[in-house]
Amino acid sequence: TWYRHVGCNEGDLTIAVSQLLLDQATISPQNLHILGIDLDHQLIERAKQKSDFIDFQHDNFMVSPIPDDFLAQRGQKNFELVFALSITMWIHLNNGDEGLDSFLEKLCRLSKNLIIEPHPWKCYLSMRKRNKKNKTELPYSLDTLKIRNDVVQHIEAKLEQLHFKLMGTLGVTKWERKILWYQRVDIEAVTNKEPDA
Repeated sequence: TWYRHVGCNEGDLTIAVSQLLLDQATISPQNLHILGIDLDHQLIERAKQKSDFIDFQHDNFMVSPIPDDFLAQRGQKNFELVFALSITMWIHLNNGDEGLDSFLEKLCRLSKNLIIEPHPWKCYLSMRKRNKKNKTELPYSLDTLKIRNDVVQHIEAKLEQLHFKLMGTLGVTKWERKILWYQRVDIEAVTNKEPDA
C-alpha cells in the first residue's frame, strides 16, 4: 500500500492512518510505504521524532521531485491514497489561479484515491481580515484571483476534468469544510465499455 500526505504538519494524522492500516491483518509494515511532505521544516522535524517508520520530508510539493522519486525507487507510478487536507487556500494564495490548477494536476497524476478538504471563499476573506489586523500581507492579493466565490466548485470541476470521480463526503470539519473522497476513473475501461442494448 502506497500512501502520501501533502501538508502533513507534525504527522499526527499520517501516523494515525498508518496505524489504522497496520491494524488490518492484510497489511504488513514491509508492504506499507508512507510519505509525508510539508513546507515547514520545524513541523517535519517534530514528525520525524514521532515515527521512524514513515518517510517525512521537508519540501515544497509544488516543485518537489520527492514524490516521483519515492515512487520510482519502489517501482510504482501512483500512490494508492493521497491526503491534501486544509491546504488548497494556501496553495492558491502562494501560487495564484494557475498554481491551484497545477497543484490539482500533480495530485491527480500521483494518486489513485484522493482525500481533499477544499477551502471555501469565506476562508480567504477570514484570512484577509486576520492579516489586516496583524498588519501582514498575503502573498497574492485576493483581488488578483479570478477563481473566487466558486473556488470549491472549481476544484470539484477540475478534479472531474482530470478523471477523478467523487465517491462521497467523508465528513465536515468544525470549520464547516467538507472532506471529499475522489477516485481515479479507469478511462480505458470507460472507453471500451459496451453500449447498452
